Amino acid sequence: MTSSASLEKMKFIGSKRFWLLVAAVIILTGAGAAYFLFGTTPETTASAGEEPALQTTKVRRGDLRVSATGSGTLTAGTEVDLAFSTSGTVGTLAVDVGEKMEEGQLLAALADPSQLQANLAQKQLTYLKAQQALDSLYENTGLAMAEAYQAVVDAQAAYDKALYDAQRTSYARCSEEVNTSNAASYERAKEELERLSDCCNGSDEWIEAKNVFDTAYANWVYCSAYTEDEVVEYDAALEVAKAALNQAQNTLDMLQQNNGIDADQVALAQAELEKAKLELQVAQEELDGATLTAPIFGTVIAIAAGEGEAVTTNTFITLADLENLQVVVYVDETDMDQLQVGHPAEIVFDAFPDLVFTGEVIQVQPELVTLGGYQLATGLISLNMDETSSANRMLLGLNATIDVISGDVQNALLVPIEALRDLGGEYSVFVQDANGELKLRMVEVGLMDYTYAEILDGLEEGEIVSTGIVQTN
Repeated sequence: MTSSASLEKMKFIGSKRFWLLVAAVIILTGAGAAYFLFGTTPETTASAGEEPALQTTKVRRGDLRVSATGSGTLTAGTEVDLAFSTSGTVGTLAVDVGEKMEEGQLLAALADPSQLQANLAQKQLTYLKAQQALDSLYENTGLAMAEAYQAVVDAQAAYDKALYDAQRTSYARCSEEVNTSNAASYERAKEELERLSDCCNGSDEWIEAKNVFDTAYANWVYCSAYTEDEVVEYDAALEVAKAALNQAQNTLDMLQQNNGIDADQVALAQAELEKAKLELQVAQEELDGATLTAPIFGTVIAIAAGEGEAVTTNTFITLADLENLQVVVYVDETDMDQLQVGHPAEIVFDAFPDLVFTGEVIQVQPELVTLGGYQLATGLISLNMDETSSANRMLLGLNATIDVISGDVQNALLVPIEALRDLGGEYSVFVQDANGELKLRMVEVGLMDYTYAEILDGLEEGEIVSTGIVQTN
């Protein structure tokens, strides 16, 4: 039951302006106004063909509670699953199920961690080398400047040669004297080959002349000019040399501007150092993970294997804090407004039906869950541990019925919901005076459920109020 639902059920027909008019009518006409409102006077009784008689009740004192009932299960305040960092064989098992452990106490260890130790040593070496590489970039700035300058000199020389070679392709390959000699040799060889072709084609003498002609022609062509492929090759070599020179010059300029420090190299060295650092951390964690210690004070509730047995990286030991128990609670979505952090709760476990435990809502999940076709709000209740000693043994997983209390008052002034008239957020009641007439009176309302409302101000115990035509107890 929620207060908002109660308010909707008890709204009276009419607006605030209407009720203010009614109040004025009552002041002026007394019992006649009651007849106007309800079709009868307070003294009228129902008879055949007449409207039902008005009902009245006394303002009384009593207790009122608004709560939401749900179900839940007992759980540990903290539960930790522990696993080895790598597969292996259990060498040491120092605990048994049910044993209480102090934080930091040894639980178990793998038999042979030598491989993990060797891996850690290797990662430490890699980290040191990466640190040295970064340090050297700052320590050898003079050397870096000198090397960059030498790189520019070498690149300039290579560019100059490539430029000369590319420009030479526009001229004959050989000197004019050589070209003249090659041309004369070519003409003589040509004439001799033509002479022998007329009389002795295919003879040994002709074959020898043909070889001399081919050689003379090749020498003449080679020296006369560069081939197209050579021109393309030299032009490409020139572009490569030009790019190398620009790069070397840019590097030198950058070092000169940064006092000999190459920002790109520093960034790469720092990245390598960070990578080595992370790998070292992982190696250290893997070695540490070969030994399990209790991270909290708790009780061992599960062990996956014994000494000498093979294990993987799955959960090996589970610890639970049984000194601070909690209850997972589920309530219907219609009551979710009552499941709020700080609200008290009463818990009755199925195993202990005669005991009522208390607790407090410490957490409410931000979304509903669906169970058995119902939308449920879920939360967590901290159990009052002072009361658990009255039970024989509190086992995790115990089922419980839970009342989450959103409001609870004792010895409060109470009236039936039917006595209230809603004036748009403010409330009034009709109070019977000494003459039996009904007078409208404003009241301050506190806690409500579907049946009763707490009156904080405006009424006294024993006063008579009207509930309309609804009979109440």
